[in-house]
Amino acid sequence: MSFNDPFRKRLIKPKELMDVVSLYLKNGFEKSRIKVDDQSTKVIQLKMVELQWSSTFRLGGFFKTELIIPEKNFSKSYEDWGYTGIDYSGTFFKPHAYAIHSVTRQIIDDPVIQDYILCR
Repeated sequence: MSFNDPFRKRLIKPKELMDVVSLYLKNGFEKSRIKVDDQSTKVIQLKMVELQWSSTFRLGGFFKTELIIPEKNFSKSYEDWGYTGIDYSGTFFKPHAYAIHSVTRQIIDDPVIQDYILCR
Protein backbone atom coordinates (compact mmCIF):
# COMPACT_ATOMS: atom_id res chain seq x y z
CA MET A 1 0.00 0.00 0.00
CA SER A 2 1.18 3.49 -0.65
CA PHE A 3 0.76 6.64 1.37
CA ASN A 4 -1.97 7.71 -1.06
CA ASP A 5 -4.30 5.05 0.34
CA PRO A 6 -7.24 6.99 1.94
CA PHE A 7 -6.92 4.96 5.17
CA ARG A 8 -3.29 6.01 5.60
CA LYS A 9 -4.10 9.68 4.94
CA ARG A 10 -6.16 9.71 8.10
CA LEU A 11 -3.28 8.31 10.13
CA ILE A 12 -0.26 10.17 8.81
CA LYS A 13 0.02 13.91 8.27
CA PRO A 14 3.02 14.53 5.99
CA LYS A 15 3.96 17.94 7.44
CA GLU A 16 3.85 16.65 11.00
CA LEU A 17 5.89 13.60 10.02
CA MET A 18 8.55 15.71 8.30
CA ASP A 19 8.68 18.07 11.29
CA VAL A 20 9.52 15.06 13.44
CA VAL A 21 12.07 13.80 10.87
CA SER A 22 13.71 17.26 10.91
CA LEU A 23 13.94 17.22 14.70
CA TYR A 24 15.36 13.71 14.61
CA LEU A 25 17.94 14.79 12.02
CA LYS A 26 18.82 17.84 14.12
CA ASN A 27 19.36 15.58 17.13
CA GLY A 28 21.57 13.30 15.02
CA PHE A 29 23.72 16.22 13.84
CA GLU A 30 24.11 17.47 17.41
CA LYS A 31 25.12 13.99 18.64
CA SER A 32 27.71 14.04 15.85
CA ARG A 33 29.01 17.33 17.30
CA ILE A 34 27.59 19.46 14.50
CA LYS A 35 25.84 22.49 15.96
CA VAL A 36 22.43 23.25 14.49
CA ASP A 37 21.59 26.95 14.40
CA ASP A 38 18.26 28.31 13.13
CA GLN A 39 20.05 31.55 12.14
CA SER A 40 22.68 29.81 9.97
CA THR A 41 23.01 30.67 6.30
CA LYS A 42 23.38 26.93 5.60
CA VAL A 43 19.92 25.72 4.56
CA ILE A 44 18.88 22.13 4.07
CA GLN A 45 15.34 21.35 2.96
CA LEU A 46 13.65 17.97 3.28
CA LYS A 47 10.71 16.75 1.24
CA MET A 48 8.88 13.48 1.81
CA VAL A 49 8.76 11.57 -1.46
CA GLU A 50 7.25 8.25 -0.45
CA LEU A 51 6.00 6.33 2.55
CA GLN A 52 4.84 2.71 2.19
CA TRP A 53 4.24 -0.33 4.28
CA SER A 54 4.40 -4.03 3.56
CA SER A 55 3.07 -7.00 5.49
CA THR A 56 4.10 -9.92 3.33
CA PHE A 57 6.52 -12.12 5.29
CA ARG A 58 7.44 -9.46 7.84
CA LEU A 59 6.06 -6.07 8.71
CA GLY A 60 8.00 -3.39 6.86
CA GLY A 61 7.93 0.33 6.26
CA PHE A 62 9.57 2.23 3.42
CA PHE A 63 10.59 5.88 3.68
CA LYS A 64 12.06 8.06 0.95
CA THR A 65 12.98 11.72 1.29
CA GLU A 66 14.62 14.27 -0.97
CA LEU A 67 17.23 16.56 0.53
CA ILE A 68 17.70 19.91 -1.19
CA ILE A 69 20.47 22.48 -0.71
CA PRO A 70 19.15 25.55 -2.56
CA GLU A 71 22.45 27.47 -2.28
CA LYS A 72 24.30 24.71 -4.17
CA ASN A 73 21.42 23.74 -6.48
CA PHE A 74 21.89 20.22 -5.09
CA SER A 75 19.33 17.53 -4.43
CA LYS A 76 19.62 13.89 -3.52
CA SER A 77 17.18 11.19 -2.49
CA TYR A 78 17.66 8.89 0.48
CA GLU A 79 15.56 5.80 1.10
CA ASP A 80 15.38 2.62 3.11
CA TRP A 81 13.11 -0.13 4.37
CA GLY A 82 12.63 -0.79 8.06
CA TYR A 83 11.41 -4.14 9.34
CA THR A 84 10.12 -5.45 12.64
CA GLY A 85 10.50 -9.12 11.75
CA ILE A 86 7.52 -11.41 12.05
CA ASP A 87 6.24 -9.87 15.28
CA TYR A 88 2.99 -8.15 14.34
CA SER A 89 2.15 -7.27 17.94
CA GLY A 90 4.07 -3.98 17.83
CA THR A 91 2.79 -0.69 16.63
CA PHE A 92 1.95 -0.24 12.96
CA PHE A 93 4.45 2.61 12.57
CA LYS A 94 7.51 0.96 14.15
CA PRO A 95 8.97 -0.16 10.78
CA HIS A 96 8.69 3.41 9.50
CA ALA A 97 10.63 4.66 12.51
CA TYR A 98 13.41 2.18 11.67
CA ALA A 99 13.44 3.36 8.05
CA ILE A 100 13.50 7.04 9.07
CA HIS A 101 16.36 6.35 11.47
CA SER A 102 18.35 4.71 8.68
CA VAL A 103 17.64 7.54 6.23
CA THR A 104 18.67 10.26 8.70
CA ARG A 105 21.89 8.36 9.40
CA GLN A 106 22.57 8.21 5.63
CA ILE A 107 22.15 12.00 5.46
CA ILE A 108 24.44 12.66 8.44
CA ASP A 109 27.12 10.32 7.05
CA ASP A 110 26.98 11.72 3.50
CA PRO A 111 30.34 13.43 2.76
CA VAL A 112 28.64 16.00 0.48
CA ILE A 113 26.32 17.07 3.29
CA GLN A 114 29.18 17.13 5.81
CA ASP A 115 31.32 19.26 3.48
CA TYR A 116 28.48 21.73 2.99
CA ILE A 117 27.64 22.06 6.67
CA LEU A 118 31.27 22.20 7.84
CA CYS A 119 32.32 24.61 5.02
CA ARG A 120 34.95 22.28 3.58
